Amino acid sequence: MVCATKQHTGKTAVSMALLSNLREHFARRGGTVGYMKPIGQQWVRVNGCRVDKDAALAHSFFALPDPIERVSPVVIGRGDTKAFLDDTAPRLRAPALAATLRRAFDAIADAHDFVVVEGTGHCGVGAVLGWDNARVAAELGADVVLVANGGVGSTVDELSLNVAVCR
Repeated sequence: MVCATKQHTGKTAVSMALLSNLREHFARRGGTVGYMKPIGQQWVRVNGCRVDKDAALAHSFFALPDPIERVSPVVIGRGDTKAFLDDTAPRLRAPALAATLRRAFDAIADAHDFVVVEGTGHCGVGAVLGWDNARVAAELGADVVLVANGGVGSTVDELSLNVAVCR
């Protein structure tokens, strides 16, 4: 799972590069690579479905065979946090969300030899719902690759915080 120390650090670029290179690598051996963005925040409509914009990009650009609803199973939009806190969004309750993520991931993992999973924001994004990127990675059994900006001071600080969340 590709995560980052903060938003706009290059998760999507790294995910797309990994997807492109791994697809080529596995294709030489007769294998395939899938992609998934389990929880998204910024969405677009594709075939009447609300899906993460990065997932829509990957799905279209790479002509992914998996249904877009699996590639982007959960989108958190405006008002969803309030609905979660008010307990009026059953789909966001822990058991329902876990089942949705697990079903989508398992279907993609069963269809491919390897899956690139892209996180959203930084590792703690989603904590108010109890589903930050670190928990999603743990739920899916995915190792985490952390993308960070260049530099020393604040970069090491951000990396340290995000590593702690992941652990």
